[in-house]
This record gives sequence, C-alpha cells and structure tokens, in this order.
Amino acid sequence: MKNRKYFLLTFISIFIALISCTKDVAELRLPFNSVPVITGILFKDELGSSIRIIGEPNSNLIYISDIEEIRITIFPNIGKPGKYSPYINVETNFQSFSANIWMVCARFEPSIAGRYFSPDVVNVCNSAALVAGGEPLIYGRVEIPSSTGIIRLEAGDLVEGFYRIYVEIDNKLLWDDLMISHEFEF
Repeated sequence: MKNRKYFLLTFISIFIALISCTKDVAELRLPFNSVPVITGILFKDELGSSIRIIGEPNSNLIYISDIEEIRITIFPNIGKPGKYSPYINVETNFQSFSANIWMVCARFEPSIAGRYFSPDVVNVCNSAALVAGGEPLIYGRVEIPSSTGIIRLEAGDLVEGFYRIYVEIDNKLLWDDLMISHEFEF
C-alpha cells in the first residue's frame, strides 16, 4: 500500500509538471548556462544600412501575427573595443510598450568563423562568457510612450568578440548579433 501511494504521488507530480509547461512558455526561457551560437551576421552601419553579410544570420528581428507586429533593428552592429553604444530601433502596432533588453556574449559557429575571423576575435568573448555562465552583461527595462522608439544602449567597455542583444516585448523575444573587433573594418 505504501509503495502504491508513493508511485501514485510521483506519477501525479510528473504529470502536472509535463502539462504545466506549454510550448509558448518554453520558447521564452533562455539557456543562460549556455552561450548563444551565431551562424552568420548582417553588418549594419551607423544609419542602420546593410553593408555586408557573412554566413547565414540566425537573428530574429520580426514577429508578425494576426493582431501584432514587432520589428527591431540594432545598429551599428560592428564596433571597436572600448566604449560602444548601439541603437535599437523598435517598431510595433501598440500605442505604447515596455521592453526588456539584455546582452550576452555569443560565439560564432567555428566552421564559418575560421574563414573570416582570426582566433583572437572568435575566442576572447567566448572565454569570458563560459566563465560567467552566459549571464547577461547588460540588462534593463524601458518604457516607450509611442508605437516606435529608438533606444540607445550604453554597452560600455566591451572586449573583442561576438555578442547577442535580446529584446523582449509583450512576451515576444527578438534578437540580433554584433561584433567588436580591432581588425575587421569595411
């Protein structure tokens, strides 16, 4: 009887755990213990214009449904080490909105990175991120009183490497990638 009681209690606990995690909620959970992998990057200048593409970007810049539309652009997404302040342009169909914004170190897919970047650029930020467990380097929440807004992100002193900036609006997660390097110029 006692074993049957524990079995039933265990079964109910597992069942509740399985049905309580929907796909929508699971997609918003981020693996802060792992480092995001970049498969390509679309470089943009100070005006947000595309200037070069490397690999196949895996950014998530647009969310569209029957009732919502959210677009982000992060520019410039290439800079030199030191003070770096990218802009995040957000467009929505909301009258006003709030956004959570954070940045983490990322790593470029090694099979692609070796063709374009030196090992110094590819590995510096990755080492720091692995030590830090991929925790956000910057985190903030902003309130935008209109349907569009340009947010200046004060990233501070960044070492060479790759980074990912996440923007969460209305439980929708968008992101773009950037690179900090001494050697890579257009």
